[in-house]
Amino acid sequence: MKTRTKRYSIAGASRFTVSLRLSIAAVFVGFGGMVSAAFGQAGCPLSSPPVPEEIDGSVLTMNRALAFSAGDPAKRQAIRVTIDSVTAPQHAYLVGSKWWVQPPDAFGESAVVPGPIPGVPNFLASRLGCTPFFMDWNGACVDGNCLGGLNDVTCQGNVCIGGPGEGSGCSTDADCPGKSCTEAADCSGGIVNVYGEMIVPGASYTVSVVGEDCDLSDEGNFTDASLKMTTSNFGNVAGACDVTGCDVPDNGQTAIADALAILAKFLGATGAIRKMRADIEPSLLDFKMNVTDVLQSLRAFVGLSYPFLSCRPTAVQGNLCFGGPTHLQSCVSDLDCRIPLCP
Repeated sequence: MKTRTKRYSIAGASRFTVSLRLSIAAVFVGFGGMVSAAFGQAGCPLSSPPVPEEIDGSVLTMNRALAFSAGDPAKRQAIRVTIDSVTAPQHAYLVGSKWWVQPPDAFGESAVVPGPIPGVPNFLASRLGCTPFFMDWNGACVDGNCLGGLNDVTCQGNVCIGGPGEGSGCSTDADCPGKSCTEAADCSGGIVNVYGEMIVPGASYTVSVVGEDCDLSDEGNFTDASLKMTTSNFGNVAGACDVTGCDVPDNGQTAIADALAILAKFLGATGAIRKMRADIEPSLLDFKMNVTDVLQSLRAFVGLSYPFLSCRPTAVQGNLCFGGPTHLQSCVSDLDCRIPLCP
């Protein structure tokens, strides 16, 4: 078992490389625009590429979500996720579709309560949608405190989100002490947890970033070093586990250990994996830990396929859709159970 640290690490070398490359490119542009295509339209510098979340030096792969840091400090940018490949035949229509990361909402690590509650670690997660959403995903250092971005400190649901007062009770943002900083770099690295019905097991995705002043119809304006990410096989949520935590999924055959890892989160056991890793159902994650999450992992263990966004036979009501906008409605085929794609 590897030695773990409490904090998740974010690799930053790729951001420095791209920033250095863009700085050099800008010099050449001043000598005649020789490489202007390298960073899109005029006034639209390429954004730094996203960086995956890591645990002990290994990229964190989740079953129903993606986790990464993205964006440049003090810049309003949008994050786009493109579906590159899927495993389940009923999801083939999703390949090539493009989605946008929406505003982050606060959730809590409580097994039974979706939202933040005092005294419990909290986190931010963004659902995928069709409308580009621009924000400063990193924030700036103002008067020794981080403002804006995912490291900003706010009061949501009478609970402090972020900062040294994380999880404490509050009435307004002023009741929550901010994360201290000396420079903008201290406020970067906030994790973007992304979820949605189109984040399915055994799939691959491309994550790109674009600035607010850029033409979204021009692919040259998006990060040219986009992040490639995958989701683990159905039900596979963890590698080896002990009382200190679990390694990242090995992406092999789902085992009883995966179901036990989910069960440990349901029971609130010490060292349990966090909710974004353990919550694998329903089709649109509800941020609750249920016995059904455990059962879905056991279904995968015995070789059954991912059930959502498909037409499934039932003992009493005939064929019904599982997941999607037609959940539990009668269906003839998987075509009746699809989620609408973005225009």
